[in-house]
Amino acid sequence: MLRKYLFFALFLLSFKGFAQTLEFEIDGMIVGLDTGIIQFYFPKRDSLPTVYEEKVPIKNGKFTFKGQLAFPDRGLFIITSKETIETNWIYIDIGKQAITIHIDSAVSLTSDSRIFSEYKEKFKKKMTLVDLQHKEWKSNYVALAKKHELNLPNNVEDSMQVIANLIQNHKDSLLLDYIKQNPLSYVSLGELLS
Repeated sequence: MLRKYLFFALFLLSFKGFAQTLEFEIDGMIVGLDTGIIQFYFPKRDSLPTVYEEKVPIKNGKFTFKGQLAFPDRGLFIITSKETIETNWIYIDIGKQAITIHIDSAVSLTSDSRIFSEYKEKFKKKMTLVDLQHKEWKSNYVALAKKHELNLPNNVEDSMQVIANLIQNHKDSLLLDYIKQNPLSYVSLGELLS
């Protein structure tokens, strides 16, 4: 069933070249950093450039991106100052939006974009439990790998793979449920393609 939705999403994306591109603008603020360079990356799905400026200066903790999108999409910021910082994925909407990046202790993002709000308030809340399960699995896997000096016995490796498959199936089920409940959502499309 998930393959059917993926095929439909790819079918819609095939018309991206024919779609009208619309402007977007990001007025950004970084809490915890005054100067540096910031870049924004979209997933590469075709040969069209998505953002006009590849590197944007950060001045007094502020930056501005302008570009074109055929539809709301997701990407991530990479900030270069004394060190390189990569943010989580964020949804960018058509039109003007304000984004704040907090890098004081842990990197976090806020945005007034409608698509970002849907992602944070609806999608991420739906996926909270399965994300915690995956995080716990990963932590256990790393601990076991360290204990066995990166040479896990076959039965342990097989057991961990069974658990990983169960978590992935649960995640796929939740995603399919979200897509059914929100068939016209760009979050549904973006998550299906990720």
